[in-house]
Formats: sequence, C-alpha cells, structure tokens
Amino acid sequence: MVPGVMLLDWALREVGAEIGRAGGGKLRLRESKFFDPLLPDQLAELAVAIDEDRCTFRIRRDDVVLAMGVLERRHD
Repeated sequence: MVPGVMLLDWALREVGAEIGRAGGGKLRLRESKFFDPLLPDQLAELAVAIDEDRCTFRIRRDDVVLAMGVLERRHD
C-alpha cells in the first residue's frame, strides 16, 4: 500500500509548483481525508483547484476517490 503521507507530498509538490513555490513551502494542510488505499502497481490521478487563499486536491484511481483535502496558502 502507498502510504498516505506520499499522496499528501504529491499534492503539496504539485500545488507548490503550480503557484510557483517549489516544494509547497508556503502551504499549510488544512484538512485531508483518505477513503481507499492505493497499491504500488496502481495508477492514480491528481486534480487540483487553486484559488487565491485555498487549494483543493482530489486523488482518484479510475472512478474511485482515494483522498481529498484542502491546502491554505500562507501570506507571510
């Protein structure tokens, strides 16, 4: 099974790259939920929606939602 922390890291990196901050260093995980496991030989798709202060992500395998969550952008 792929650990949930690896899925979160994937989402943080992708959102970080999208907003121009490598590694997502200015992001904070607001919430996340895991619904179904991802096995090492399975493919998954990450979808992100980025607003000014919040970013949402959803990880799917075929039509099954594996995880979803909300990231907040910190404006320090």
